[in-house]
Amino acid sequence: PEHSRWFINYFSNKGDVVCDSFFGKGTNIIAAAYEGRKVIGWDLSKANVDKVKTTVEEYTSINPDDVQLHHSCGVEMGEYAAATDMIDLALTDIPYFQAEVYNPDDSRDLGNIKKIDYFLEKLEKYLINIKRLIKPSCYKSKIYKPIIIKCGTKRLGDKGIIDLGTELELLARKVELTIHDKIYNELKSAYASYGLKQSIENRYTVKSHETNLVLLKYK
Repeated sequence: PEHSRWFINYFSNKGDVVCDSFFGKGTNIIAAAYEGRKVIGWDLSKANVDKVKTTVEEYTSINPDDVQLHHSCGVEMGEYAAATDMIDLALTDIPYFQAEVYNPDDSRDLGNIKKIDYFLEKLEKYLINIKRLIKPSCYKSKIYKPIIIKCGTKRLGDKGIIDLGTELELLARKVELTIHDKIYNELKSAYASYGLKQSIENRYTVKSHETNLVLLKYK
């Protein structure tokens, strides 16, 4: 939560609209509501949508009218298909490639995708849609309305690694988003110790940092 709150307070103001297109257990949404922002989000789990909505309404001071959580696809964001320039900060954790599958019977779940090219096609569509919805930035006036994506890395044995930070940089340039910054946060997860033996055996470095891409739409 402190990680999310830092981004929210650094890149947005109270009353701004913060969006998470893949909110899962709701860390970004709850942190934004706690910090006095309006929130929009998507998740394919009805249980997640209901629990996160209940949490922000019961445990933060947000107006219920300022909570728009959708049980639908965060790639398509179909509820706002005709909208533009409505979000002040998009903050999301893109699911890792071949991550845990939460909705095995739902083809829209990115965790179900086994081919990296198809996975990246979905991420490109997400970037196109969120670019339409994010408000424009202005470097001269120092107005920044970023899309911030927390990016992970997936190890695939003899197939190497998939670094979503790298892949998303390439996609961002393709859809004409500006890469404003790359922010690295230190991981202090106890889980890292469980992978230490595997890392040594395979001559990996122990994963100690995570990439956060900051993307802007300039007009």
